[in-house]
Amino acid sequence: MRAAQLTEPAGPDAVRVTDIPEPEAGDSLVLVDLHAAGVPFPDLLQTTGGYQMVRPLPCVLGAEAAGIVRSAPEGSGLTAGQRVAVLSIDGSWQQTVALPRELVFPLPDSVSLTAGAGMLMNYFTAHFALDERAPYRAGETVLAHGAPGGRAVVLGFSGGSIPTVKVNRLLLKNISVVGAGWGEYLRTDPGYPARQWAALEPLLRDGTLVVPEPTLHPLDEAPAALRSLENRSATGKVALDLTSRP
Repeated sequence: MRAAQLTEPAGPDAVRVTDIPEPEAGDSLVLVDLHAAGVPFPDLLQTTGGYQMVRPLPCVLGAEAAGIVRSAPEGSGLTAGQRVAVLSIDGSWQQTVALPRELVFPLPDSVSLTAGAGMLMNYFTAHFALDERAPYRAGETVLAHGAPGGRAVVLGFSGGSIPTVKVNRLLLKNISVVGAGWGEYLRTDPGYPARQWAALEPLLRDGTLVVPEPTLHPLDEAPAALRSLENRSATGKVALDLTSRP
């Protein structure tokens, strides 16, 4: 199968599309043929070794995708042909993945495969920041900076530099600052994404949450997709088409 691998920590141009063996599901894993995969900002950081979790090279990039179940263990609640979104810690920029059931999420009809390919990291991170770390309540306003008694949630540093906080301002305005490292949180609570999906899926199904379509690149254009994040030319979510052929 085709996959996009990072070969050295030298930036987006070090990503190569190559052929690798298909994974084996056995009796315990869900086998999913992927339609598209998201291009989140951590992947750009991975290409230069700038992410906090450094993976041995070469490695398949990506962590989120969507596709069709090929096979699933008995009693998993999944069936062949079912549309799903997935989290793949070992990489999602490949045409097939074998994953534990708790990392596979049935997609409602309201979400296309291309939209579902790039939604999990964004929506799960936002939900984690607001619900688990803030925690928000009905009637509160989000992103009202300078609002006294507010809670600032630190999500990441896509601007490149790590800002400092003048703690006297926190004191004078009675502001709280909390960190929201969703990926790190999963290390101690692997079942958390399933609970998040249980909260978000009904909102997707009834149209309360609408997932926009991403900008879709062929798999062979993975370096260009990453560069669109690097040079800030991307508008909205970026994803890779895993069904495309050279």
